[in-house]
Amino acid sequence: MGETPSERAALLAELEALRSHSQELEQRLKFSTDAQVSLQRYARMISCTSDFFVFVDRSYRYQVINKPYADFLGLQQQDILGKRMDEVVGAEVFEKLKPYLDTCLAGEPADYEDWCRLPDGRERYLHVRYYPFCDVDGKEPGVIANIR
Repeated sequence: MGETPSERAALLAELEALRSHSQELEQRLKFSTDAQVSLQRYARMISCTSDFFVFVDRSYRYQVINKPYADFLGLQQQDILGKRMDEVVGAEVFEKLKPYLDTCLAGEPADYEDWCRLPDGRERYLHVRYYPFCDVDGKEPGVIANIR
């Protein structure tokens, strides 16, 4: 077909743009896959530790917990997620923890050490560190707790 040199140049430019776009998509896919693998590793690392890791939102609802925390409470993770802390650890324990959570929700880290009595009567000495958790926009939607 008799394309003119300018038509041929336009087709070559379009082809090059498509190649460039294809390479960019391949890089994004690789980054996404790498990020997914990294996130899976991180989740496994958190679950392999003996420390408890918890993320609660501003309403004191569990959003993320690791398996050791659920095991300590004698519950399954799915039985904890989405519930308020007082529903899981009991009102007495929650009222002890709430001032530290509130300090953290105000943007300041907090530490807590004490004996903890669970609803089933078990006691354990715990050291808890609370960290404010900020979204990418700087808002503090919750608290991360590292419990030993």
